[in-house]
Amino acid sequence: MKAVIKELPEITIYGKKTKDVSPETVGNLMKEWVDFFEIVKGKYNPEHMNSYGLSDNMRMESELFDYTIGMEKESYTEIPEGFEEITLPANKYAVYTFKGKIGGDNVSKFIENIYMKWMPEEKLECGGEYSFEYYDERWEDDSDNSEFDIYVPIK
Repeated sequence: MKAVIKELPEITIYGKKTKDVSPETVGNLMKEWVDFFEIVKGKYNPEHMNSYGLSDNMRMESELFDYTIGMEKESYTEIPEGFEEITLPANKYAVYTFKGKIGGDNVSKFIENIYMKWMPEEKLECGGEYSFEYYDERWEDDSDNSEFDIYVPIK
């Protein structure tokens, strides 16, 4: 799969962080998404509800990372108590679009292909120790037609 290359300005998101996600606990993130939308119910503008799943603080040796589910500031009518502010720098990104249901290990295999196959084939080099998923109107719960983008910073 060939990446679409995009340059983005600085992005600030406010969200709920889950620390120390591992291969054994990554499946629990679905529940975190449900909890997130319960917390923000009535506190965001439905016209601007695009959301982010940010993976950062990646520790390759221990296979641990932190995962923040959030939205940009202008999406909220009220930022929930306890949410963290995270600013991502302006950057150039390789963007890959996942299509289909997210059940099983579909997303994990897709992400593995990004780093182990597609980026090396295109000679793209990571430019940061984070990546993020971007969900917009193309996202449909539990649908074969669902789509979201994965942004990987590149040099």
